[in-house]
Amino acid sequence: MSQNEYALKEYPILRVVIGFGLIAGGFYFFFKANQWLIASIALILGLLAILFASVLEIKGNAITRSLIFSRRGLIKNEYRELSFSEILGVGLGGNGGTHRIEIRLTDGDVLPFTSYYSSGRRGKEKKAKKLRDFIGVDNASARTGASAQLRAEQELITGNQDEIHEQDGVRWQLKTIVQGNSPITRWHALDYSLPNNFLYLVQKGKEQGQLPAKGLLNPIYEKLFATSMKLIGFAEEDMPNTKNADMLSLDAPLDKLFSAYGSDPQGVARILNSYARIALIRWAEAHPCPEGAIGELAILFNPNGLFLAMPGYVQKDHLTDVTDLGIELVLAQ
Repeated sequence: MSQNEYALKEYPILRVVIGFGLIAGGFYFFFKANQWLIASIALILGLLAILFASVLEIKGNAITRSLIFSRRGLIKNEYRELSFSEILGVGLGGNGGTHRIEIRLTDGDVLPFTSYYSSGRRGKEKKAKKLRDFIGVDNASARTGASAQLRAEQELITGNQDEIHEQDGVRWQLKTIVQGNSPITRWHALDYSLPNNFLYLVQKGKEQGQLPAKGLLNPIYEKLFATSMKLIGFAEEDMPNTKNADMLSLDAPLDKLFSAYGSDPQGVARILNSYARIALIRWAEAHPCPEGAIGELAILFNPNGLFLAMPGYVQKDHLTDVTDLGIELVLAQ
């Protein structure tokens, strides 16, 4: 293959192996253990893994400046012929600790190498860089282009995000960021600061119950909180003093509405004083999460400000309620 050509072909070996493993497990549970429910679930998952597995093939030609992207499977086939001018960038789409390679196009479309996310960031980044270098695009352009498009769509609803607003003496700004293929909208109070520590709250769904503050599952819950923070665009520097971070207990009835994770247990009562608790309870009653859901609203107090983050776009009337809550929380301090 010459330097003017690019070729990549990947077989879904691991997915097929997992699929056959699940099918074998399903037969075992059905015939040996007489567990028909577990057997049915294993068989269905195994069949789906195999049926939706696909062979990825990408071919590029630097002379014609064209790229052929194809995925062939038992159920679904995909084929695209692209010119280099249609490709905005090549990078990793992230979902916590798992990633996938994505080709982002100038029209906003995304061509993922796989339909799922998996571990192994270093190997994926190496493959993405090889394709980037061949096409002549960079990593930043993929994320920047997606962010610009999502931001533009939110601005059609709520206005220019460069504008700094002020209400009741509190300055705030709205920002849209991209995580994977989805927008995250964050309301930011600019004048608030929690020095050297952070407090993170996540709204609970109905009947979710109280997570134990201490116990064998504590490390797992802490990992879930840390992953949740990264999913809404917060980095390590947004979580100072993480060595002391822990799940935190909240007083009733707030404990039924929010889960808490932070680095200063002694400071929770001061931050979530009676005024802040009333504002949070009023919000949760007006905007309850669906049963079984979590994360409809995430709140972060840290040295850089107060952030209220929500998945998706925010409508004008909802933004008014978010702003009211944010300002109440700032003024309560």
